[in-house]
Amino acid sequence: MTRTSLVVLTVVLAGCHMIPTTRDPTTPNQALAIEAAYRMTAKKGVRLDAVIFDERDIDGGGKAAAWAECGQYVIGFSRWNLEREYVTPEYIDALAAHETCHIYYKDNLPC
Repeated sequence: MTRTSLVVLTVVLAGCHMIPTTRDPTTPNQALAIEAAYRMTAKKGVRLDAVIFDERDIDGGGKAAAWAECGQYVIGFSRWNLEREYVTPEYIDALAAHETCHIYYKDNLPC
């Protein structure tokens, strides 16, 4: 992805009230999530433009741990969920694989 494409995607996501994409993970689990998302989409042959993190599950209300962003080739992860005590690399792989399938089968494109 070119620098210009990344800037455009960040602006689009920010305009849709999303946290901008991150290239530098702030926790080890975020690094695992980025790696898992790109690995899973590569296995399935799915386009992935970005991995995002936000606070969707900050209240613990059972909201999404991960999601495929509607209309975008983006996988999002809940910062709150990724730092839970039960999170393992296998759990992160499963989240990434699940969201990859949503993009692959276009369940969320368009919503």
